[in-house]
Amino acid sequence: TYDIGPYWKRNIGWAPGGFRSTPAVDDRHVYALGAIGHLHCLDRKTGKVVWMKILWEEWFPSGEKGYSCSPVLADGKLILYYGDGCHRTGNDKKEFFVLCRALDPATGDLLWTFLEPHREGISMGEGQSPAITTIGGRRCALFMGNRCLIALSIADGSVVWRFECTSQHGRGMTIPTPLVLDRMIVNLPDADSLHAVSFDPAKAEAPGAFAWRSTLYWHCAIHQFRPRGGYLYGFLGEIQGASADHASKSVVKLVCIDAATGKEKWSEPGFRNGVAITEADGLLFVRSYQTLRLVEATPEGYRKRGEIKVHDCRIPTVNLVDLVMPVVSGGRLYLRTHDELICFNVSGK
Repeated sequence: TYDIGPYWKRNIGWAPGGFRSTPAVDDRHVYALGAIGHLHCLDRKTGKVVWMKILWEEWFPSGEKGYSCSPVLADGKLILYYGDGCHRTGNDKKEFFVLCRALDPATGDLLWTFLEPHREGISMGEGQSPAITTIGGRRCALFMGNRCLIALSIADGSVVWRFECTSQHGRGMTIPTPLVLDRMIVNLPDADSLHAVSFDPAKAEAPGAFAWRSTLYWHCAIHQFRPRGGYLYGFLGEIQGASADHASKSVVKLVCIDAATGKEKWSEPGFRNGVAITEADGLLFVRSYQTLRLVEATPEGYRKRGEIKVHDCRIPTVNLVDLVMPVVSGGRLYLRTHDELICFNVSGK
């Protein structure tokens, strides 16, 4: 191992267990959101603050984990989806909303706001980052709210398309970002069944419809499936939410699903939380409670290539840092633990 100093570092707010948000990066700036609402635009080369906003001065986000959405850059705008269940700061009324905003990346100025009252009787959710797609010839931010898939025009925040996709028992939104595969959206709702919705990218007026609905179930879903060769790879099961200790001891299964039909091809049990997964060149890099597994992305069955231990920490809250997605770039795999950033050479050279 080698000790490598940072080019620069910047405090963006405290959070137990680490931050929940992934920064957005362009050629000049880094946009980082802390768990208690400090949104910074930083100079990419120096780390100097270009502008900063404290989001909780106006709005509290949905859920109990703080600000856990990731800012998204699209078409010259910085998109922030606060979630389903937001409420105004300083307002004692029990009024909750679905809230999405677009900012000017250069200045932080507000460009548009989408605000919709939360439907009574629906459980609220937290922490979803929108997908960017095209519907009816318009670039859209796609997310879940009020039990619906909602596509907003990035240009002005107007509703382009929506489809009610979960049952009355499901949450209003879920954490995994909708996965757009050509003319189909794979949606992994919380406390409801996995499904896919068909849509027409060229016609916003064309109604959505279920391409398939599965009996497969994910409670407290965190990560979306990873697509490869017409199949989906990811986790299913139940993460207990009573406490960090309960969540850390939860065990889920890794599955392969046919993307066209929703049918399960294989499953492998025994993955202790936290879990996360990414894919590169037909290989799955799978995190599971302090370990990293290398698994073939094949519908033929579960084929493990290897396994290593990456860190050792027995504090339940910190154990959940394994939920942080591994990143593959340039033949290197990067993992964040509770106190380290680890780089592995996975190029085969």
